[in-house]
Order: sequence, then structure tokens, then C-alpha cells
Amino acid sequence: MMSEMVPSPPQDIQLMNIIDKLAQFVARNGKEFEKMTLEKQINNSKFAFLRPGEEFFDYYQYKLMESRRSLLGKIFKILRIILNKKNIIQ
Repeated sequence: MMSEMVPSPPQDIQLMNIIDKLAQFVARNGKEFEKMTLEKQINNSKFAFLRPGEEFFDYYQYKLMESRRSLLGKIFKILRIILNKKNIIQ
């Protein structure tokens, strides 16, 4: 099994928090939320990471993937509980 290469986070803790939180919001609310954020923050350098090729774009993509995995894990856990209660799966 290949291990994932984790991109380096920003040294700036505030920027790292912005990236991490936005990744969580986009995972929950979809790409439209990301698009809206990019449009609203087009001139804000703290959101440059939303554009491919920019510094921390890879870190953002990694955090987005991580957030989606976490969300899917929670969904599967809830589905398993529901299906177990209905005796559909063991």
C-alpha cells in the first residue's frame, strides 16, 4: 500500500486554520461553496491557495480530501447503525 505524501502546511497558523476550516466547509457544502469563496475573496491573498499552482494549493487539496474521507466515514457509520437496527445487515 502506498503512503500518501502530506504537503507541508503553512507556517502561519492563521492561514493554516483558514485552509483547514474552508476544506471542512467545502467537504460539507460542495464545490459551489469553494467557487463562491474564491469569487468573494478574489483579491484577498490569504485565499490564493484556492488557485491551482499557488502556494499551499496542494495542502488545501489534501485537507479537502481528508475532510471528505472523514465525512464519508461518519455517513457509513450512521448507515451501518440504521441498517443494523432494521436487521438488514449483521
